[in-house]
This record gives sequence, structure tokens and C-alpha cells, in this order.
Amino acid sequence: MATSLFDALANVGMLGSFVLCVIDLLLGALLLCLAFRIVVGYVPSYTRSIAVLALTLVAMAAAAVVSGVLLPDDTYRLPITVVAGFVVGAWAVNRLLMSRTGARIGYARAGLVQLVYMAAGFVLVMIFSAVMYGMH
Repeated sequence: MATSLFDALANVGMLGSFVLCVIDLLLGALLLCLAFRIVVGYVPSYTRSIAVLALTLVAMAAAAVVSGVLLPDDTYRLPITVVAGFVVGAWAVNRLLMSRTGARIGYARAGLVQLVYMAAGFVLVMIFSAVMYGMH
């Protein structure tokens, strides 16, 4: 069975996308640890932060697919995806990232952690975009 050039290039593209997703997950977990440190006062477990982000990304992907199927245009897809990511992310932070005593931090503080995380991510994306635009 012969593999065409296009199949090989598609596989390389998929591998690159997978590597970028893994890097995004690892760097995002660091950013979530920083946001948790700012709001709660200490750095949580890195592996639990990765689990929170993985759960949040799955929920955001599901929300994007469902909104893409239910809505005829793409106008509301991004806001629905962001809101779903915020709600599920805050829920996951509250459930998985505990305080120093082992108790939950509460949904309000978890929402604040998620808000700081999302704002920091937005700022980093804007900085990265400005640098890339400046290189053009």
C-alpha cells in the first residue's frame, strides 16, 4: 500500500498540531498555577492543573461542536465556547484544586481564579500577536 505525498504531509500537520496542543496544555497549566497563586495564595499541584485544563478544553470543544450544529451562523459560537470554558473551568478548579487544608476553595474564588487565568491568557495572546505582527 503506497502512501501519497499528501497523506504524508497531512500526518506531519497532525503531528505538529498535537505537539502544539501538548505545549499549550503544559504552558496553560503553569499559567493556571500562577492565577491560583495570585487568588488563593499558594501554588497547587501541577498535575491537577493539567487535569483541570484538559477537562476545560474538552468542554470547550464539545460546546463548539454543539453550538456549531445548533446555530446556523458562527456569530455566537465563540461567546458560547468561552462561557462554557469559564463555567466548566471554574467548576473543575473548585473540585480539583484544593486549599492548603484540603477543603474546596468555593465556586466564587474558583471563578476568580478562572477569570484571572483567562485574562492572563488573553494578554499573552495579544503580546504574542503584537510581536508576530512586528516581525512582519
